[in-house]
Amino acid sequence: MSFDKNEKRVFGNALRLLVGVIAILVFVFWLLLIRPGIGGIQAAHKMELADLNRRLDEIQAETAGLRAELEKHRALVVEAIESSGGGVERNEQGSVIAVDLSKGREVFENDMLLRALTFPELRTLRIGFCAVSPDLIRRIAALRHLEELYFRETPIDDAGLEAILTSIPRLKRLTLRRIPAITDAGIAPLAAAKELKALSCISLSLTGRSLDVLSTSKTLSSLDIRLCGDIAREDYEKLAGIARLTELKIGGGTIDDSVLETVGRLPNLTSLLVEDAQITPEGLSSLLHRQDFADRLRWFGLSRIRAIDDRALEGLRRCPRLRTVAMKEMPVSGDFLDRLVGDDRTPMPLETLSLNQTELIETAFPKIARFVTLKRLDLAGVLVNAEALKSLAGLPQLRSLNLASSYQTDVSLEPIALFPALESLDLSGNIYLSVASADTLRRIGTLKTLTVRGTALGSNKDEPFEE
Repeated sequence: MSFDKNEKRVFGNALRLLVGVIAILVFVFWLLLIRPGIGGIQAAHKMELADLNRRLDEIQAETAGLRAELEKHRALVVEAIESSGGGVERNEQGSVIAVDLSKGREVFENDMLLRALTFPELRTLRIGFCAVSPDLIRRIAALRHLEELYFRETPIDDAGLEAILTSIPRLKRLTLRRIPAITDAGIAPLAAAKELKALSCISLSLTGRSLDVLSTSKTLSSLDIRLCGDIAREDYEKLAGIARLTELKIGGGTIDDSVLETVGRLPNLTSLLVEDAQITPEGLSSLLHRQDFADRLRWFGLSRIRAIDDRALEGLRRCPRLRTVAMKEMPVSGDFLDRLVGDDRTPMPLETLSLNQTELIETAFPKIARFVTLKRLDLAGVLVNAEALKSLAGLPQLRSLNLASSYQTDVSLEPIALFPALESLDLSGNIYLSVASADTLRRIGTLKTLTVRGTALGSNKDEPFEE
């Protein structure tokens, strides 16, 4: 079949007309049936959206209310902690990152301990003189972001400590002090600690087996094992396995000259504290004559060792990098300070000097004043009169001064206003001070921190100075 041109034209017009009619019918169908449905759906959607927005507003309001209640609860917890003698530390955003329950009143109740663990940003927790319940151990173990943990005289045992240590992978600092139930078994989990940098085990029933565990550590740099009397003298040889060990504190009746000799061979040691030991002047002299040890030493301290006097300390002049000297309850008069000079006879550039509860005589204070690089000075428990204080006022860089229990009176304290850079001052235990001393203290224009516990000046919270 074939079509001529007219037939094709008629057919094309008819086809176009048919398409147009169909389009009109589709439009009418959409107009009459589909559009109202879409409008209804849109209206329903708008209603649903409005309902959702209202519900969202309600949820946000409820959340804000809950957040406010939570912040109120946390504020009450902080107030309870501080009113009981504890302490908290906040970050720049105001979140509590550290809780200290190791001081203040002797016992914090278990409920208080549990509430103290509700801060989500907690990085440091210190607990002392408290009962430790199984629930508390579980809650501590759940603090996955905890970096520092401190237990003092708390009834925690090896099993409890293991439960905590195996659950906190980011722990960097651990202190265990006077906890009889902790043995080598409690320390064993530290073999798996990948970030531990500082460990203090003071007055624990540990043996050389714990040092075997620690000798495998790749991160430990600071170790305190004072008064762990079951660690034998020969066990200290194992310290050589702690590759990064730079700071060491030891003490107790087993510490003698042979242990000092072992310590002197530790290749990276820069800081050493020895307490309550059986060392002799000859043993200390031998240690300080190890030139490799003397060249590295930056921090050195002795405590309660009656055999060591001023003359025995003269060897410290062989330590060119020494920046801190700390003596506590030592039979020293201060004469050794004359020997702490360099090759050019100028005083060594000490930054910290602690002579806490030593037997300083009056001539010691002008000697201290020659160390013009001092930033921190501790004279707690030492008789410091007005003349002594006046001689120390010439220290141009001194920022921190501890005069706790130094027999201060209103008159003897007057030269304190002459210190040009003093920021922190501790006057605790000076029972002869009266409120009249406040006028003297206000003249220290640089002072930021003042501690006056046990004085007539009252508690720090009542004073106009920042603690």
